[in-house]
Amino acid sequence: MRTDSYPRYNGSILSVIAIIALIASYLFFRPEPSVNNYFTHFALFNCDEILFSNNALSLVLGITFLLLISISILYISTFIYGQNPFTSLLFLVLALSNPSSLYFSPIHIVSLLFLWGTFLSVIYKLEDGNNNERIFLSFFIYSIGILFFPPMIWSIPALIIVNINSTDNKLKFIFSIIIGTLTPFVISAAIQYLIGGWDQMSISIQSYLQAFIDLKERHIAMSSPLICKLLIITILTIISIVYCIKNRINFTKSKSTLLNRLFFYVIITISIVLVFLQNVNYPFGVLLYAPISFLLFEISAIWNKKGWFSIYYSLFLLLLIIERLSIIL
Repeated sequence: MRTDSYPRYNGSILSVIAIIALIASYLFFRPEPSVNNYFTHFALFNCDEILFSNNALSLVLGITFLLLISISILYISTFIYGQNPFTSLLFLVLALSNPSSLYFSPIHIVSLLFLWGTFLSVIYKLEDGNNNERIFLSFFIYSIGILFFPPMIWSIPALIIVNINSTDNKLKFIFSIIIGTLTPFVISAAIQYLIGGWDQMSISIQSYLQAFIDLKERHIAMSSPLICKLLIITILTIISIVYCIKNRINFTKSKSTLLNRLFFYVIITISIVLVFLQNVNYPFGVLLYAPISFLLFEISAIWNKKGWFSIYYSLFLLLLIIERLSIIL
């Protein structure tokens, strides 16, 4: 499909208005703390409470990482489609729809790292799987992300499967991803040993391994607007995936490769979130909406071509505003 059928100015203007409205709403309420009971390596330096609480530092870091993720999406989107800020703005709209996402959390780190890990795997495919340093770096970045949210370890097998056909030299591929995945864990263990000795390292490793399968107590209570929002996003994401699969032969190689990996990314991440989600205040959307924004960008092309985009997108943004008002009131 021609890229000029994608929304440009109308989508960007509506998104900016929505972002301003969502940020302005923080003047009227204070988001509930996003509880994170999973082991993170920030605990080694006793700074979890400082970084991941609803304080000024957490706010600055949260905004910084949201902007970094948005800029990364803009860079990747420009590489694939040509310059168009709508995808990155759409991510900010979706992410900010959860009030807790403005404050820093390990999920912010994981989202940024997994986005770049996925992009590097796309480049690896486009280079016909000849640059093993690229796939090493991709899984190295994935592995660093897992250090900050252990349940994402379950994404590794699927990420291997989706990338293994990128090269004919399977032996070098497997060797590269094994080394890339293990290196951050080895470095982390070494740092723990230097800081606290063998005993501290063994305790931290045990806690980390337990976090792979440790299901915490759930506290999930969703309002009607939140359920409606999540339902609409889910339906639109499914429609986008089906549309992309049906039309993949019309896409460029770079676009097809990116979307193919994003399908797996979304399915894997949603599965992990459904199993490990503790409460709806925790900003898992920061992790989910990065790949979803690319998929929704595709369905927006259909709307824009038929002249429905502004109407549909305005109604969706109105729903987000209503949800935010239900929280304030």
